[in-house]
Amino acid sequence: MTEAQAYIHVAERSLVAADGALDRSVHEKASFLGYHALESTGGAFCHSRGVPFPRGHRKKITTFTAAVRRERFGRTVAELAIAFSSLRNPLLYPAALQDGSIQQPQDIITAGQTKRLLGRTKALVARVKPGV
Repeated sequence: MTEAQAYIHVAERSLVAADGALDRSVHEKASFLGYHALESTGGAFCHSRGVPFPRGHRKKITTFTAAVRRERFGRTVAELAIAFSSLRNPLLYPAALQDGSIQQPQDIITAGQTKRLLGRTKALVARVKPGV
């Protein structure tokens, strides 16, 4: 197994786990797993093209977005990157709001929004996988 294939394997398993979380009504964790699948898909794509893939979360997404700019699915990656990047930490941690209340991760995104993001991420994995 190549490193690119290992990354796509991680992406696919993350999506399987995301579906399980969604089935159990833990949509915020499903969304986070979708983010992880996006990162891993980036690793697969970059490694398959000889593009160095960094370890930092923001750098991973930025590198992937730049690497796919000329691909037919480049816009999809850019849109998913924007959506997931703004959600990453809020999906993991509660946040104190200015009014003193606490926002829980499950209040950041709806189950419907999660389903749409996961669907787009699955389609992206399916497009990247054959070239890995």
